[in-house]
Amino acid sequence: MRRTYKYDYEEYHKVIDNVLYKRCMYHEEFFNEEGWFPCTKEYFYTNKTNKTDGYHPECKKCSIKKATKWQKDNPELYNENAIKFNSQPKSEKIKLYWREKGKRQRDSGYMTEWRRNHPESCHEYTKAHRNHDITTSEYQSLLKVFDNSCAYCGMSEFEHREKFNQKLHNDHVDENGYNDLRNDVPACKSCNCGKHQSNVEEWFRKQEFFNQERLDKINWWITEGYKSYIEEKPSYIIKRKRHEFDNNYDFNLWSFDEKRNMKDIIFTSSNKKEVLNYINEYNI
Repeated sequence: MRRTYKYDYEEYHKVIDNVLYKRCMYHEEFFNEEGWFPCTKEYFYTNKTNKTDGYHPECKKCSIKKATKWQKDNPELYNENAIKFNSQPKSEKIKLYWREKGKRQRDSGYMTEWRRNHPESCHEYTKAHRNHDITTSEYQSLLKVFDNSCAYCGMSEFEHREKFNQKLHNDHVDENGYNDLRNDVPACKSCNCGKHQSNVEEWFRKQEFFNQERLDKINWWITEGYKSYIEEKPSYIIKRKRHEFDNNYDFNLWSFDEKRNMKDIIFTSSNKKEVLNYINEYNI
């Protein structure tokens, strides 16, 4: 049940030098001090249901503290809500907001500092968002085999573009499996987010759109079907990476592990020709 707040307006509001100030309800709990701030958007998030001053009872700093504490105390519910949110198409207004926020974080150096202070989180994110080692022709063959549709719910590529304005995703059937065609199926945004890192059969059987024929086709694909379409690839890949604060790039030569995940950077140069010369010189 959502907590309701009933407090005396005079107790939490006062006027100083003709400016209305508001006392944060949680500042003593989180920061051990009385927090009086100007009653404005700079210090408080807006709350349309609050008919007195139009803001939440806690300041922005305490609101973030509350949200972080709730997330840690309710990880399963948080993940469920995050999956629902991410699976829904976003309005242009929301997309613009996130683009501008990301730009502010990059320009201010906040993002670089956060990565430096949270290396473990960055590593976990990288592991969970592996780039599929699949060529364009392999992807086209994959779509053709699955009738240009999501392997799970059957949403077509056309329907997916109409709803989410993007092509079907590549989904790892087994999150700990190979990173190439032998472990990849097309999936809509909702199924890709909903399945996340779950066991594919356990998750699929719980869905309203479960279909035994589709599950059999997925199992056939990852055991036998891919063999007719998978291509021979080199033991390396060249990835371009932009510098943090300018428009220059580095070209990193990566090796693969046994599951075709990018493993180690073998060589780096700002000149791609130097990387190609290195490959030829050492016969990689």
